[in-house]
Amino acid sequence: MDAVHPGSTPTRAPSRVPVSPAGHVVGALVNLVVLYLVNVAPGWQTLPFLTDATPRVLGLVNAALWVSAAAEAVYVVRGTGPVRAAGEVVTTLVGLGATLRVWAVFPFELSEGWHLLVRGLLVVALVGSAIGILVALGRLVGALVGAVARR
Repeated sequence: MDAVHPGSTPTRAPSRVPVSPAGHVVGALVNLVVLYLVNVAPGWQTLPFLTDATPRVLGLVNAALWVSAAAEAVYVVRGTGPVRAAGEVVTTLVGLGATLRVWAVFPFELSEGWHLLVRGLLVVALVGSAIGILVALGRLVGALVGAVARR
């Protein structure tokens, strides 16, 4: 911890709670299970609120799940620094693409109230993804600068 002088405020680096390798394994497995449930059994067709337009979004939704699972697998081995920051940029970009596709196709058959709620949640996801990409890019630059400074 930094030395504290009278009248000064102690400073600390922002803390990020590290995720154990087991947590990353669970994260990867959850993505793979969701892929199985959506694409194999029981399949997206069993959900009564999804329309025949759903296959038009599945490519990007599946890509987001695969990329996230792959990133989690990489984090098991190397879950910090530039690798983690780059993974966050990539996974968030692919997720943003999937969310934009869902917005454009909107493969849901919902009553008007639910329709508006889901659209609102998609807006929140889009804004959150955009912010997340900027934050992850900042972390990536910081991690790269830190790595170069340590050399």
